[in-house]
Amino acid sequence: MKKIWTIFVLIFALIFVLGGCTKIKVPEISIEDELKQYTNYPDFVFGCMYPVADAIENIGHQLVGVDVSLLSNKEWLSRIFGQVAIINANCDAIIDYDETLIPENYKYAHSLLLISVNEYKYAMVLLVEFLSPKSNTYDLSKLSKLEDVMYSATDYLVEATGLIKENQ
Repeated sequence: MKKIWTIFVLIFALIFVLGGCTKIKVPEISIEDELKQYTNYPDFVFGCMYPVADAIENIGHQLVGVDVSLLSNKEWLSRIFGQVAIINANCDAIIDYDETLIPENYKYAHSLLLISVNEYKYAMVLLVEFLSPKSNTYDLSKLSKLEDVMYSATDYLVEATGLIKENQ
């Protein structure tokens, strides 16, 4: 679990600097109305990514020093999965953004951002799979894969947001 905390702290820091369990369904979150307030592409991107950073930080706080007994606590898992839903909803907003509205000088940054958010979504799949084992056995290899995916997603995010800031 210490490895997960390290991953989430790293991701949060980078984004901030840039600007026997039962299955629990990850709630769907609609953020469309909230995102309508952004009138330009950079504001939209950062409006999506700051909640992602906050959710990653919240997950990290929930996982640090976690007692194994919490892994079967539905209330605790619901809080984690609620944060996963926030990450997925904001990543989906970027994925679904109308590319015809992206100014030419942001197109390459957007392509990098798409790679990043898709990797964050995959990382959330790995996290949910880890926290929702089919049996009472937790697959620790998912944590290693989660770490790799989070680092890769962050690399793309750093490059994309750097380019976006350069072009503002």
